[in-house]
Amino acid sequence: GKVGTLKSPSEVYSRIYIPKSFVVGRRNEIISLGSKISNSMEYIKEHASLAHVSVSTTMEETFAQRESFSKNKIDTIDIESSKIARAVALYNLANKTKVRFGAIHFSSDYLKKFGEPNQSLEMDLSTDRGDLKYRKQNILNEIFYIIKKHILEK
Repeated sequence: GKVGTLKSPSEVYSRIYIPKSFVVGRRNEIISLGSKISNSMEYIKEHASLAHVSVSTTMEETFAQRESFSKNKIDTIDIESSKIARAVALYNLANKTKVRFGAIHFSSDYLKKFGEPNQSLEMDLSTDRGDLKYRKQNILNEIFYIIKKHILEK
């Protein structure tokens, strides 16, 4: 999946993330999942990352939210991955099954910290993405080979 990174602008289109855990956020709060599920790809340590958060809408993204999520050891953000993980976990709980969930991400955007809004970045939401096709294709190819190997090994 394509996510935003809270770590560094240099990670955009260059780092692969395999989140350790998943949480759902609302505004600047973490909402407990109630039941947890681990990432079936977390054994791939070279791409390990901290928690991933999903929010209802990008319109909720604020500096306060970003600061709160960073303090809670969250590396990446989107609007759906953690909600899918939560649905799988709840399904497993209700049906006493063990459906696995795996997630692997790359970042296409960096969420600035408070004090960074005027700082010029190599890439931000206004950057012409046409110049990034090569970088995006490279990271997607790398993710493809990781997923292929994961499926063949499991």
